[in-house]
Amino acid sequence: MTHQTIVRFFFSLIRFFFYSGIGSLLLQRLFFYSSLSRSFDFDWGFSKSRSVILNFNGLGKLGTIKLGPWGGPGGSAWDYDPGSGSSIIEIEIGHGDVVNSLAFKSIISATGKTVLSGKHGGTGGASRTISIDRSIEYLKLIRGTTRIYSGNNVIGSLTFVTNLNTYGPFGTESIDSRFEIPMENGEIVGFFGRAGASIDKLGIHVTPAKC
Repeated sequence: MTHQTIVRFFFSLIRFFFYSGIGSLLLQRLFFYSSLSRSFDFDWGFSKSRSVILNFNGLGKLGTIKLGPWGGPGGSAWDYDPGSGSSIIEIEIGHGDVVNSLAFKSIISATGKTVLSGKHGGTGGASRTISIDRSIEYLKLIRGTTRIYSGNNVIGSLTFVTNLNTYGPFGTESIDSRFEIPMENGEIVGFFGRAGASIDKLGIHVTPAKC
């Protein structure tokens, strides 16, 4: 049995036992085990209405792991992961009826070098830039909604939450298609997904928080 087969088996158990009230503990165990391989692409399927808190405390230097993605199959795949030694310091979001585009700037802690993601998505919507002061602030979670727009399942809205501030929501929220994975002691350092004229699908790269 391969390593990934074992992880997927435990993932299925988590989804089953989650509704019996012991899912939080089992999810913590799976999360730790998955982190050994740095990156697995799972749709965890949890919404804000059934909240599980992932706690990174004591997990040390894991590299990064993937959580998500959420959304539909349209557009082209993209992946922005500067690594566990980085922090996001700027987010540019295009938004209107949906989340039209995303771009990120990160800083590498060891060298002070900045890394740019390039723009993912289309040209529509208003533009907003979020600046994060890495000396006191870090990105700890996102929440959002998906919606059908022009016949495609896309990211309808996004909210970015740091240890100090909440930015958003950007786009148009839908009450019946929310996604969120609350975390403690975790930092979002990258994103991945699919994009065309808008952001079709979105997931996150996570690592233990550095402050």
